[in-house]
Amino acid sequence: MRFDPGRRAAVLVLGGGRLLAAGAGAVGLIVLGRRVDPATLGTWAMALALQAYALHLAELGLRSAVTAIGATTRGGPRALVMPYLRLRLAVTAAVLVTVLGGAWLSAPDRWLLLALTLASLVPIALQLDWVALVEGRHVRATLPLVLRPTIFATLIACWPPPLTPLGIAAAFLLSWTAAATAAALLLGGARPAAGSAPVPSSTALLQQGRGFLAVTALNQVQLNADLLLVGLHLGAAAAGMYFVAAAIVTTATVFANGAGQLTLATARLAGHALLGRALLEAALLGIGLALAVALLGPPLLPLLLGPSFASAADLLPWLAPYLALSHLTAVLQPRLGAAGHQGDVIRAGLGSLAVLTVGLLAATLWASPEAFAVARGCAEAARVLLLWRAVQNRSARTTSTSDSQAIPPISSSSGTSRASSARAGSSAQIARTMASLPRSVSGSG
Repeated sequence: MRFDPGRRAAVLVLGGGRLLAAGAGAVGLIVLGRRVDPATLGTWAMALALQAYALHLAELGLRSAVTAIGATTRGGPRALVMPYLRLRLAVTAAVLVTVLGGAWLSAPDRWLLLALTLASLVPIALQLDWVALVEGRHVRATLPLVLRPTIFATLIACWPPPLTPLGIAAAFLLSWTAAATAAALLLGGARPAAGSAPVPSSTALLQQGRGFLAVTALNQVQLNADLLLVGLHLGAAAAGMYFVAAAIVTTATVFANGAGQLTLATARLAGHALLGRALLEAALLGIGLALAVALLGPPLLPLLLGPSFASAADLLPWLAPYLALSHLTAVLQPRLGAAGHQGDVIRAGLGSLAVLTVGLLAATLWASPEAFAVARGCAEAARVLLLWRAVQNRSARTTSTSDSQAIPPISSSSGTSRASSARAGSSAQIARTMASLPRSVSGSG
């Protein structure tokens, strides 16, 4: 099988950008740990978790949808900008009014913090890095991804004392505003568009985004539900400790996401043997990182963040199984999602959510942060098993269909046409891959 050098280079740039962004996020986390106490960090972490839920509601999968169809749309992705922004900003306004109205009634003492944190939904909606991604300008698409956590870490380091949750939220908002501005300035002139599909209506865009929303929202529930419950039942300081430990584990999953993207770009989703090899490599990488986090994290974390976060190190061995399993998810989930089988991914997410719900209820009764970490690991194990079963079923159906159908001859002109179509759809394939990968709140916000 021949590899596509163009797609491999694109994925390497995007994966490298994620790695740099994760590094900047880790620096921001260290700065935060040095400047605030666990209770302050926990208060900010809970606000950030609520912002992540509101973000998914405000996005409605629209960003992933326009990214996936931009290459095939008449006029290219820029023809989708205004319809996308009109719809996205309208939904964002509705979400802001609803969530902040509820916060005013239920938690008026935290309303200003939530308002400042949720205000970031506006610059996030205005960020147009997806246009550069579809046009194949992958470096331009990656720069805002790296710039945002870098600016956030810088602002946190330079913020005048005392650094409060409101100050962290203000730095968060400013960093997103800077990233959105940079993305707009980096767009440059439009490239020739080869797409022929008409610009979809608002209803069609919402339908396109529905599947992406379901996948990413289910991922977000698993990543943030445990943190919120830790804060609600064990207090803000415990939430701060849990946030630090979970952020370290989440940062380590950047290797899983990169490996998943590279596997898809080079293997083209073909061949059961290739899947087995990718899973073996992912498992070895995941186990290695999990052991490193479990063994090296406890002695190193207090040195990096200070002795006040020493308790967070005790949670790392309990979160290590989740880290190892997430590497298998990063291979299985994109394989299904990029092939258009989002229903299988959603069903696996629902099964994982069911296990998580039971686990979190038990953890609440146990009243221990370690129990919440175990619940996260069990939910990820259920997701991996369900994804693997779906992949096996799809492979069996494909094999059965291939055995019963003859392959028609392809003329040279047809081959040229298909090659051109493949090139035009390359960015859409990468976009579907990225959209199907787990998304999370970075360690630094």
